[in-house]
Amino acid sequence: MEKQFEGFAAALDKQTETQINEIMENAQRLRDEILSNAQMTVQQESEKTNEESAARTEEYNRRRISKTALDAKRAVLTRREEMHEQICSKVREKLKLFCGTKDYERRIAEEIDNTAGISGADIYVSPSDMRLKELFAGRGARSVNADPKISCGGFYIIYPETGMIDDRTYDLRLRILTRN
Repeated sequence: MEKQFEGFAAALDKQTETQINEIMENAQRLRDEILSNAQMTVQQESEKTNEESAARTEEYNRRRISKTALDAKRAVLTRREEMHEQICSKVREKLKLFCGTKDYERRIAEEIDNTAGISGADIYVSPSDMRLKELFAGRGARSVNADPKISCGGFYIIYPETGMIDDRTYDLRLRILTRN
């Protein structure tokens, strides 16, 4: 009976060992499968995170580039406005200096002669050009008036019969020439 018991115990041990081996193999396959799935999930999450990070970085860089371009345009426009104002200021200064010369008086006389006539018209000049009042009056102007809005020289004519205005001020010419 002992031999039978030993045979039975050996068969039982063998069957147990076979079951344990199967369980271990199944556990190993399950572990490998879980690890593989976990690695795939980690890789997918990593790729997704990298893609999101790349998208955020790309958007950030695009915004930075746009802001830099906008800042550059703003700086150019600001500098352009500054230069425009400097040029206009220098031109105004030179015109004011020119207005005190004999050449200016000759130029005004030519301008009067190139008009449709000033007989019976009202003339408006800068306050500093009121010294030319006789020049206009001698050519038939009804009145010569000072207009403080004229700063660069020249004159404008108002024809009362028609209501027309002939603006020959240097202020207007400067505005036209320097229009943005």
